[in-house]
Formats: sequence, structure tokens, C-alpha cells
Amino acid sequence: MGQFYPRSSIEMEGGDLINIVNVALNIRNGGTVETTMHSAGSGFSAGPVTVEGSFEIKNPTVSERDYIGKVVRKEITDITFKHPDGSRLPLTIMPNEAGVKDQDTGASTTSWGFVGFLKSKL
Repeated sequence: MGQFYPRSSIEMEGGDLINIVNVALNIRNGGTVETTMHSAGSGFSAGPVTVEGSFEIKNPTVSERDYIGKVVRKEITDITFKHPDGSRLPLTIMPNEAGVKDQDTGASTTSWGFVGFLKSKL
């Protein structure tokens, strides 16, 4: 018998984004290994927790958001990343890149990248 694998989703401006695919999210804590003159691995240090992410939008005739405009305007916004396990990560982000890919068959896509941070501690 097959198993059901749920998908992640992103909520922005009061609703789930419907036309997105290929969601990627990386959370980094700035961790590094500290060394001393006598010990190659004497400990660790950490920096601020940062987030980088991206997704693609299958372009319908009317877009659900002004994705390219948000990059140009450097628009800071809140989103919620909904993990398949049911957990939710509230993020404050600023989009930092957008690209459009048109093709002969299938839907054209817009790629969207962002940087940000967690709004609250887990």
C-alpha cells in the first residue's frame, strides 16, 4: 500500500500561495568551529539565525502577487512556511531576486528568491 506524502506551503498576505512549486528553505545559525593554538576543535560559536529561500510560480494569466514588483521595491513582508510535518515557521523576508522563464510547452514560470529571519524563537 502506498503512503501519502504531504507538501509544504507558504502563506503570504493572508492566504496560501496556490501557483507555487519547488519550495526551498535554508535556515542557518552562523555556526563556526573555533580553534586555539593547542586544539584544532576547541568549541563552537554561533551567529544570528538567518533564512534563505526560493520558489517558482507557474504563471497564470493574472498573477496572485506582484512578485517582480516586490523585488524592485525591496518590499519587506511576513510569510509563514508550513512544513509537511504540520509545524509552522513565521518569517520576515525581503525578496532579493526574480526571474522569468518562458518555454514552448507548459506554463511559463517566475522564480523568486528571498532572505530573512525567524519572527519568533521556536
